Parts: sequence; C-alpha cells; structure tokens
Amino acid sequence: MIILSPQLGISPTATTGGETYDRELLKQFVRLGQDVKILLPKSKSIPVEIPEQIVDRTPISHFVPPYTFNLLSIPWVIKQIQRSTLNAQRSLILRIHSPEYLFFTGYLIKKLFPKILLVVHYHLDQTGKLWTAMNKKLLNMADAVIADSEFLKKQLIERVGIEQKKIHVIYCGVDVDSIKPEINKGLALRSKARPYKTILFLGRFIERKRPDLAIEIFAKLHAKHPDTRLIMVGEGPMEEKLKTQGSKLKILDAVEFPGSLFGKEKLKKYHEADLFLFPSEKEGFVLVVLEAMAAGLPLVVPDSLGFPEAVENGKNGYLADPGNIKDWANKAEKILYSPILQNSMRKYSRYLAETKFSWKMCAGENLKIYQSLV
Repeated sequence: MIILSPQLGISPTATTGGETYDRELLKQFVRLGQDVKILLPKSKSIPVEIPEQIVDRTPISHFVPPYTFNLLSIPWVIKQIQRSTLNAQRSLILRIHSPEYLFFTGYLIKKLFPKILLVVHYHLDQTGKLWTAMNKKLLNMADAVIADSEFLKKQLIERVGIEQKKIHVIYCGVDVDSIKPEINKGLALRSKARPYKTILFLGRFIERKRPDLAIEIFAKLHAKHPDTRLIMVGEGPMEEKLKTQGSKLKILDAVEFPGSLFGKEKLKKYHEADLFLFPSEKEGFVLVVLEAMAAGLPLVVPDSLGFPEAVENGKNGYLADPGNIKDWANKAEKILYSPILQNSMRKYSRYLAETKFSWKMCAGENLKIYQSLV
C-alpha cells in the first residue's frame, strides 16, 4: 500500500486545524512504517519526523488562489501511478484532506483511474450550493470518507446524501506527550500565588470562531469578578475590532493579546489558564479543544456541532447555550470559583485526552480503514 498525499503545507509551526491534522497524521504514518509519498510547494518546511526523500516539491512556492495547486497535483499523482505500475503491483491510496482545495485532483484521478483508492478526510462542514455540489460529487466517488465527529457524519448523510456505510468517524488527536498539565502528580490544585483567575481563548480571530463573543462573555463575568483576566491567543482580521470592543467595554486592561504562539510559549499560556473558553459557531472537531484537555483544563464550549463529543457536560467542562451570554458567564463562574469542581474537571480532561484522543490512536484507526480497502 502506497499513500499519496498532496499537501499545501505540513509546517512544524502550523496552527491551523487542517494543516496540523495532516502534519500529525502523516508523522504517525511514517512512524508506523507506512509507504507515504508527499507533494509540497517548493518553500514549505516539514517536521523532522518526515524524511525529505519521501517529499516531492513543486517548482512554485506559493499558490494563489490555493486551488491552483490542483494544476501540479494532478500530474504528480499520475506520475506516481505510472511509477507504481512499472515497479510493482501495489495498491495506491490517494488521500485528500478536503474538497475545498483538491476537488479537481480527487475527481479527475478517480475518473481516469477508477482502481485508485480515494480517501477523503472531511472536517469543516462547508455549506452553500457550490460546496454541497462539490461534496456530493467527490465524496460519493470516494472509497471511504473519514469524518471527525458523529455530528459531521450526520450532516453528510442528511444534507449531502453520502452513503452511511462509506463514512467512518475517527476523532482528531492531540500530542499528549508534549502537551501536559503544569502539575502532573494527580493534577492537584495549584497554589494560586496570583490574585486573579485566568480564562484562555485560542484561535484565529475570524468571524466563525466568535472571538468577539468571548470578549462579551468575559466582560459580563469581569463586571462581577474583577479578579479575572482573559488571554486571547491568536491573530487575524478581527484583531483591531476586538481591541476596540474591549476598550468600549472598559476591560482592555484585563485582556492580553500575545499574538500567535507555538510550542513552549503556547503551552505556557495553557498552564497560566484556569479555564478554556471557545464559543465558535462553525467548526469541525477542534484541535485546540483537545490541546486544552491534554493540558488539563476545564472547558466551556457550545452545546452544538461536535463539541459534546469532546466535552462531557459537568465532567470536564460545561456545554453552554450558544447565544446566551449569561449562561456562558454563569458556567465559567461556577468552574473558576469552585476549586473541587475545577480540580475534578482538570483530571477528567487529561484522562479523556490520554485514553480517547491521542494522535497514535487517531493514526491507528485511520490505517485500519485504509487497509480494509486494499
């Protein structure tokens, strides 16, 4: 079995969910001894765990718009098919992360070479007539579709019309070895030398992730509890708007904007936090939620989408009414000012990350699906 994976990026410092997902999954495939071939734009960096010899490069460094990557992905896949046919009779699997960028590659290759196995990984549910039409075409052609939540599987069946037997739910993973709680001996409560409670938001500052709602929720809580602060980790087109919002609400002195963070610097912010707050309104299975769990944080997330599949209400956090700011603030308050509850939620978050959401488990489940097709 040879896994062909055209990629716009798998950078070791990527923070976007899609690129992080592909990077970690491909790292695990290599670790497990799978024969993987990767196509990347010329200038893109790779993690040390992926050997340079399995990576082919395009002569172009950047693709604008991104879907022009198809123009070089298609001939690359055809070349890999021809090479495989000459050297050995081995099954080829073309993995496509999302129809958004590589629809034409998946569609044309499957049309021209029906025996090639096509696996589509599907995470963010794209709506609208164009996306629905593309999803119907490509996902119904695929030999397997890997969705990251039961919620998304249901959407693909009901709205897009994909056969249920073709869709497999495999949760995303998290690096439980490098992302750990600050105190790992039973996750005992930390002695709080600092005179404040810290809430963390981490994500792109874009509309669908609702960073503005995070600030509104915090403002309501902060009015009652001045000993709270909010850390907004990320960057994006809404950043200035968010700072203006904080200024108007007179909470800007209690809000920190450290920008995008990676590695140890990002982990430090998880360790500073008492609670992870993420009011996004459109997501796949969110990797930062799993990171927060691995770091041993309680969470407050929407009672919608795939969030209830990661956060068990009352056990490792709370599910909040998406549009009810008072509900969000009340649930955050309950966690922040109930030490025993907070500690039990910390323990259970870490437990779930270790037992249900590691990248090793994610890769193993993916390979089972791949191998079942061969």
